[in-house]
Amino acid sequence: MPAKRYAALLALCAGYSVLVTTASAWDYELAGAANANEWARAVVSDASGDVLAAGFTIGPSADAFTVVKLSGENGTEVWRRDINDNGGFSNEAAAVAVDGVGDVVAVGMLGHGGLTAIKFSGASGSELWRSSIHGTGSSAGAAFAVSLDSAGDVVVGGEIFNTGASGDWAIAKLSGTTGVEAWRHVVNGSANGLDYVYAVGVDSAGDVVASGSTNNLGTGQDFTVVKVAGTTGLETWRRVITGAVAGSDSASGLAFDVADNVVVVGSLLNDFTTGGDFTIVKLARATGADLWRREISGGDAKAVSVDAAGDVVAAGSLTHPTTSADFAVVKLSGGSGAELWRHEINGSSNAYDYVHAVALDPADDVVAAGYTDNQGTGLDWTVVKLSRSSGAELWRRTIDRAGGSDSANAVAVDGDGDVLTAGQTDNAPPGLGNLDFTVLKVRGSDGSFSFSGTTTTTSTALATTTTVTTATLPRATTTTATLAGTVPTTTSTTLMLPGRLSCATFNQAQWRFLEQYFIDSTGLSDILKPSKKRHGFICGLLPGPSSVPRLLRPGISVRLTPKGVVECADGADGIPSFPDDCPFLSCDSVCAEFIGCGVGIKLCPAARAALATATGRSATPALAGSLRGGRLEGHDLSCATLSQRELRQYGRQFRKLHAFFCGSVPDGVFIGTVLRKKGDLQCSLQGAINSATGCGPVVGCGFPQMDFCP
Repeated sequence: MPAKRYAALLALCAGYSVLVTTASAWDYELAGAANANEWARAVVSDASGDVLAAGFTIGPSADAFTVVKLSGENGTEVWRRDINDNGGFSNEAAAVAVDGVGDVVAVGMLGHGGLTAIKFSGASGSELWRSSIHGTGSSAGAAFAVSLDSAGDVVVGGEIFNTGASGDWAIAKLSGTTGVEAWRHVVNGSANGLDYVYAVGVDSAGDVVASGSTNNLGTGQDFTVVKVAGTTGLETWRRVITGAVAGSDSASGLAFDVADNVVVVGSLLNDFTTGGDFTIVKLARATGADLWRREISGGDAKAVSVDAAGDVVAAGSLTHPTTSADFAVVKLSGGSGAELWRHEINGSSNAYDYVHAVALDPADDVVAAGYTDNQGTGLDWTVVKLSRSSGAELWRRTIDRAGGSDSANAVAVDGDGDVLTAGQTDNAPPGLGNLDFTVLKVRGSDGSFSFSGTTTTTSTALATTTTVTTATLPRATTTTATLAGTVPTTTSTTLMLPGRLSCATFNQAQWRFLEQYFIDSTGLSDILKPSKKRHGFICGLLPGPSSVPRLLRPGISVRLTPKGVVECADGADGIPSFPDDCPFLSCDSVCAEFIGCGVGIKLCPAARAALATATGRSATPALAGSLRGGRLEGHDLSCATLSQRELRQYGRQFRKLHAFFCGSVPDGVFIGTVLRKKGDLQCSLQGAINSATGCGPVVGCGFPQMDFCP
């Protein structure tokens, strides 16, 4: 079984040393000076592991649209922006996103300023641009959701007010560079009532899907999903779904599967006695037609994610006669919608428990965040991690401050697999206000959250007080290779250990080309799309020197994000044979095919020739990574990755770089490389495993000398 993703290197032989790294759990709380309520609405992690949170804070005379950047290591403020330009109230950030260069987009409302989006420099927090979208009516609008396309342009969803309508569903696309509006799409339900967009997403083709509710004659609020062209904003299709009883139906979260089909969750009112049903619907990308729909009696689905296998995780609440509403997570088959498992938590008060947000870690285990209602403590901030296969609890953390209303409103998983949650905690009576804007980080492996110290700083912007409590947690031990020999640095395009270990890396352009080649060759272009901004590597073993063609086995293909995090992987035991002295992926007789990562990679002679023609150069052989950072168990090939964050511990020279290591125990060889974020080769190294001593240094690529001995 693969090790956890933060297992930094690899175990290549029986004798090994142990490397222990550390990470911090922390608690950031921001309290306004008006003894009022401050909330964090959203949280994300950037490529360097730092944390962005958005919401609102309240000062003595105004409230503020608040965005804060926190150090991923210790939770201290990197920068914070509190915006209350209208001099009054109704200022709030509802959602936040980070673009490819680390700049930050937050959306929400600024008083009467309409549907608002603001872009900040990721480094300094300085405002780069601001856009406010108004209707023709006199009332203000608000943004509730944001998503970025592959070019960094901003798609925002919410409501605006137009003359003759109470409030209209609105989606707008803004230039990521200037904030200038490219297009907007407005929907007014037939009842001229309140219409909202609650979630928005961009598919792999750049088209936009939004979900929410529209108010229509005869049916009331209806579960609504709209798809528009990403380039023009013109409507492609619209689905309006009504429950059996006219009333309140609504679509909340949405997600895409690998084929860009849309999974939307929400609630449909089918019976007044249940008060709404927990609803999940999968819609065809081209037409919006139902592929399947599941309605669980009594409840509300708030959030959804789709895992690497295409299965669906939905979360919210389910109601029962004796326990009221329970914190609920349900996993369904992506193909059929059949329920795979269900996990519910009933707080000890038998009252209202709810999941606000759900995320998946690198192993596709499920993290859900919200609150449970417990006797003596009231609403308690609740985060739970569940097994992807069974739904069994891996850990749970329930946090109570002062017996009041503590709740997690958002959740994210960072590049190390640690869990970030944002919401509000009640620190009264002894605290700094009533409800405080709160961000918590806990260790992903076990939810550890024990504190060792507290620091407090005061800001004059809104007379707020910030409390950051940190706890240093030991990271899981990392078994590292026992290696020997001098490793030269090389940028050669031919890096091959003949008859032993052979590897190749592919930058973003090359990897996307190979995925597209696979799609075209298999005739699956109607359901599959190549990945964007991803690169990868393929590595395999030859059994040993011989003049007779042999099988390359085992092999591994891995797809990586720009920061070097393993996104998915595929192993293979048998690849068609080729001569031992022929470099990997360049022999005429080699046709390696990996069906994994949702798409596939096919490397036959024609594909290699087409790749060289299309990209202007052949693939650069370098190094393989691992299946989620662990070994390919049961074989002689052992590989692992170092993400940007993991590699930084070896020195500042590795800033914004990531690395792979791969080795063969019987043959006594290993290959390593350091890559830039687009997958281009920075440098490579290779060496030998000393079977007699079982230890030795790794030298090259700027690494300090590392001694791996038993």
